[in-house]
Amino acid sequence: MDFYFRPDLRRFILSDLPEMNLMVDRKDLVNAYVPLAGYINMLATLKRRSSILGDVPYLLGITGSVAAGKTVMSKTFSEIFARIFKKNVDIISTDSFLKKNNELINEGIIDRKGFPESYRINDMMNFLKMARLGIKNLKVYEYSHDVYDVTDNLISIDSPEILIIDGINILFDFNVPVMPYNLMDFIIFIRSDEGCLERWYIKRFLDLVKNAGSESFYSRFVGMDEKTLKNIALNVWSNINLKNYRENIIKNIFRSNAIIEKRCDHSIESIYFRI
Repeated sequence: MDFYFRPDLRRFILSDLPEMNLMVDRKDLVNAYVPLAGYINMLATLKRRSSILGDVPYLLGITGSVAAGKTVMSKTFSEIFARIFKKNVDIISTDSFLKKNNELINEGIIDRKGFPESYRINDMMNFLKMARLGIKNLKVYEYSHDVYDVTDNLISIDSPEILIIDGINILFDFNVPVMPYNLMDFIIFIRSDEGCLERWYIKRFLDLVKNAGSESFYSRFVGMDEKTLKNIALNVWSNINLKNYRENIIKNIFRSNAIIEKRCDHSIESIYFRI
């Protein structure tokens, strides 16, 4: 894309990087994550120093397809911001603003879960607006991938220096005057080949079944052979997640500030910035 450039991140050498228990390759940590986090940290610091509202959070959005690795990337950046740049960081998933499964079933859109109409977009926008203003002690309901639903557990967000928002819907078009991406300070898009995304989704599905407890949504699949499970996962991927990716996610990639391209082994191939 001609409005992105590829920085030479390999010139950053960080020999004394603290040991971190993270699910990313150390080479990527040194050559990509830390330099990009340093750049974002600089922007966050400048915002807090110049804001007339005082110490307001810097909103960092991380988006991309289902199973692209948004959660791992969010946790990685959170750890870097906290350990290296000594920032107070919170993470929130936009899954917390999904309608509950029973509501989706009643509306006849359970097979559209993750599409724009499946979100409580007004609640999400109210949260983002209050978070951006630095309002303390905000609470949202936690989403559980194991239960496959929004739970009754509350998460508290207390005006951190950096708030990471992890979700597929950050770049969506909703029927609201202001979009989620309008309230973000910086948005990272994780991009990979559709074949890689499909492989990652099927693996995640198999892992959720393998580790399913008695209360898990995925317990209903326990005991099925691997071929059957892969076919179920492929069907869900093809008819729901891939469709959503093409209709609502990848087409809006131009709204992001940076694109991280990943290979099928989750290593980083390149980073592009919008200029």
